[in-house]
Amino acid sequence: MNWDKINAAIEIAEKLQYFFIATADKEGCPHVTTAGEIRLKSEEVVEVSFWFCPKTIDNLEKNKQVSLIIWDAGKNAGYQLLGKAEDVEVAQVMDEADTAIGEEKYLLQARWFLVVRVDTVMEFIHALHNDVAL
Repeated sequence: MNWDKINAAIEIAEKLQYFFIATADKEGCPHVTTAGEIRLKSEEVVEVSFWFCPKTIDNLEKNKQVSLIIWDAGKNAGYQLLGKAEDVEVAQVMDEADTAIGEEKYLLQARWFLVVRVDTVMEFIHALHNDVAL
């Protein structure tokens, strides 16, 4: 594993203050959202935290595969970190739910920690490229 590339990805995410997370449900239907924080927890593990939407958490309960896409569009430089979610836990819950989505769908807003064991690091750019591990 090329941990220099993971550290470079984390530096890009810190500069941009956001990156993308792709998950899929058990049938393979994809879902993409954003996150704001990522840090290296150990040589094989990153920790991501954000106010994830319920679909992301639901997908991770059924399918642990995850893709973290960290891309600086201005520089056209970035990485895709592929791995498996090892742990998902609530870190913080807002005092109130978002009632704008309707009483029948009253959901508490929660900040989550997502722990991902990275298996593969690939370059992510907007140009022709090969999806091969770095």
